[in-house]
Amino acid sequence: MFCLNNDGVYERATPHAVSDMPAISRMPAGAYRVVNIEHGSVTFATLEPSAEPVFFLDTPEMRMVRREVEAFFDPATTARLLAAGLKHRRGIILHGPPGTGKTSMVRQLIPLLVERDAVILVDCRANHLERTIIPAIRRGDPDRPIVLFFDDLSTSAWSDSSEFLQLLDELTSPEHLLTIGCTSYFKAVPVELRNRPSLFGLTLRIRRLPDGVHERLAEQKYPTLSPADRQFAVRLTQDLPIDYLEEACKLFLMGYDPDEVRDRLHTTMLAGSVGRRRRR
Repeated sequence: MFCLNNDGVYERATPHAVSDMPAISRMPAGAYRVVNIEHGSVTFATLEPSAEPVFFLDTPEMRMVRREVEAFFDPATTARLLAAGLKHRRGIILHGPPGTGKTSMVRQLIPLLVERDAVILVDCRANHLERTIIPAIRRGDPDRPIVLFFDDLSTSAWSDSSEFLQLLDELTSPEHLLTIGCTSYFKAVPVELRNRPSLFGLTLRIRRLPDGVHERLAEQKYPTLSPADRQFAVRLTQDLPIDYLEEACKLFLMGYDPDEVRDRLHTTMLAGSVGRRRRR
């Protein structure tokens, strides 16, 4: 049983724990972050959807990702793996420069994952997943689909590389598991992970946003901006990552004029280029 407190936090207590909080038999489908693990008890905080509207990317890459996710939930695929004695697992890596829409693609998937009754775990430490976190969700609900999402897969995989491999590759590791990772530094993902198609069957490089995306994003997310300000922001950032377009639109909403927006973005770009040179 899970206990639910007034802050929307679900706690899988130990079998002998006593609580006066309302209890439910299984976690609702949705996105969660693990906030505490102590003495066999796991606490999950619900991640509320962002107040910002989801920007829909109807691109060939997005369609490929959606097909891969739908294949994970296909009963025929699950049956074939079971008949062959294989674990029901699947993985997706999205990589490419910052601001090319990788996280937006994942945000688009959340309604589909929730519709399929999945529990989505965001940026969990791999060393706790197999032994504690996943068993807490699966106790009494053994076939529950679980989606692991890592916003920075390279950092997560390096910090817990051995646990990550064990989680995805051992005979005793959990199944009904879909892993989705985003990274701007693909080569930083351990080679043992990125060269295993059976673990990450779709490894997709997102090079740049398609033409017209900047215009559509500015119209969809910032409809209160004047057409002139939106067009200026689009022209200013057309060949830049989409994060710069969002910054330009927000600066207009804050009351800056076009010259000030240009100057502030130019300063930010210079600072970013210096930081990148230092990291090389």
